Amino acid sequence: MRLLEKAAPKPIRGLVLVGSPFASIVSVKALMDFFDQPIDWADLKKKAKKIAIIQSHNDPFVPPDHALRYGEALGAKPTFTASDGHFIGRTADRVAEEIQKLLR
Repeated sequence: MRLLEKAAPKPIRGLVLVGSPFASIVSVKALMDFFDQPIDWADLKKKAKKIAIIQSHNDPFVPPDHALRYGEALGAKPTFTASDGHFIGRTADRVAEEIQKLLR
């Protein structure tokens, strides 16, 4: 999101957020630094033609309400899965499906 916010000279085809925290939920410096600056939600919406948000209901690290908050901020409807945990290699097919939808 920060790269899109700062470097996109024209709108990209799509932005896919997967199991993304909406705020710093742990004391990890990189995560805290990411959320240290405000995000320009209106600008982000203009820079991505389509937005997909994917979240698992049983993610042990990122609560499902974070996807809802992204959905509200970006005007996108989150897609929830029941039991993919925190998305890793074994759940990559679900992520690939969403990317394919964006490319159509």
